[in-house]
Amino acid sequence: MITTRTWFCSAYITNTNLSYANFSKVVLEKCELWENRWMGAQVLGATFSGSDLSGGEFSTFDWRTA
Repeated sequence: MITTRTWFCSAYITNTNLSYANFSKVVLEKCELWENRWMGAQVLGATFSGSDLSGGEFSTFDWRTA
């Protein structure tokens, strides 16, 4: 189980349905996050700096909260 105290040195999350997942305050910098479905994902305070988000579905995704 991934918790708020789990740390990774790299992340590859691709071709996944992340709709309505809670990424609040998550730091995913310089990660491979391409071709995911992000619709309705919670991203308040999350950081995606330098991550590859190409090919993703982002309808109803609020970039202002990330």
